[in-house]
Amino acid sequence: MVVEIPYAVSQATVREAADFVLSQDTYRMILNDPTGNFFYDDWKIKPYYRNTPLAYILQSLDFPIGEARVIPLEAGTCYIRHCDIDDRFHLNLYGECGYLLNCDDLEMYEIKNDGQWYDMDTGKRHSAVAIGETVRLQLVVRKLLQKNKLRSPIDITVIGGGNNIRFNFDNTISPWLNQKNKQGVISDFSANLESGKVMFKLEEKLLSELDAVLPAQFQRTITI
Repeated sequence: MVVEIPYAVSQATVREAADFVLSQDTYRMILNDPTGNFFYDDWKIKPYYRNTPLAYILQSLDFPIGEARVIPLEAGTCYIRHCDIDDRFHLNLYGECGYLLNCDDLEMYEIKNDGQWYDMDTGKRHSAVAIGETVRLQLVVRKLLQKNKLRSPIDITVIGGGNNIRFNFDNTISPWLNQKNKQGVISDFSANLESGKVMFKLEEKLLSELDAVLPAQFQRTITI
């Protein structure tokens, strides 16, 4: 689920970036802005973060990237289990005794403060825990979704229902969407979290497969 990739920065740069984040009013920050489609087009660094250690670390990834965030996790806390349609790149800025948990395969990965970028398959149901004495600061970058070309596309709208829509969506449909993006059989994904609605194009032959993973309280419509 977590694999080292050949991109890294010095630990001195990581310390400078951590000091910068810790000096701010909030540790939770989005470092860049979209230039087009949220999930598919390159994001550019915000003016406030130019010429900072954070910008230098992001520039060590020499290819187009999506949203980049510094995500704090307070000591003694964890995230609810979930999946994402888009995989992520991770680099630890600060904090020891942090772990990423693969809840599907019951595996645990230490988050090392080593200046190294890691590629994370977020199609696995996962969580993160911070069990050290300080906050964990993680630099997390969305991978851009593939711009797939479909042969027989249909337009799908899925509307959530029931209790805890986000949890149900992230643990049933998101793993499937992550896999199908990589297989090249969905495109034009978009989401409206306020209304609990997602839209995407799907190869028509896979409609029954989608229906098999949809929670009973969710609805879907199609347009051919």
